[in-house]
Amino acid sequence: MGRSAKEKLLQSAIQHFARQGYRGTTIADIVEDAGANIAAVNYHFGSKDKLFIAALRQTYACAEEAYPISGDVSDQADPMDKIAAFSRAILLRSFDDGPAGDFERIMSNTVNVPNSPVAMILGEVQQLALDEIDSLLHDALGEQPYGVITQAKTTLIAGSTIVCRDHALLGKTLPTEADDIAHFIDRQVTAVIAAITSLKSCASLVS
Repeated sequence: MGRSAKEKLLQSAIQHFARQGYRGTTIADIVEDAGANIAAVNYHFGSKDKLFIAALRQTYACAEEAYPISGDVSDQADPMDKIAAFSRAILLRSFDDGPAGDFERIMSNTVNVPNSPVAMILGEVQQLALDEIDSLLHDALGEQPYGVITQAKTTLIAGSTIVCRDHALLGKTLPTEADDIAHFIDRQVTAVIAAITSLKSCASLVS
């Protein structure tokens, strides 16, 4: 059975948002590749914003199925091991050229572009991942000032999303072979954990 008109619109939207971000994508682009019309977008989704949110949810579910942020660690694992698993999952998604990497590409090509609907995106991502990050960091760092938790969150997100976010800047320095990618991810996860551990140590000294 072929895909429905709604499914075609969503898949076309995902492809365009992943390549061009929110600002660079028009409804005309999406409907042309989906073989539909603008009225179909309004009927099935209501607006470009709602279609974008649907694309975020779909791509996040795909990424989570391929590379779950919980990794293969148990609920009883050390909090730092859980943070490492989270970081590793995001890095793996970023190197994936297939559907499992679309969420990271959409985010990278949208949140860093002026006049993108960042508040709307963060509201959605808060439910998908940011709440989980907050929980992990509080478990790992214990009672800390708000600024320490915020800086740890920034460190975790920045270190884990570096591949998609700074792909153009990193250029040819990024590995392409599977073994090299694995080593790169190992080093980057180690760096993220070291930075967060250092924040905890510095906060303890100050207090």
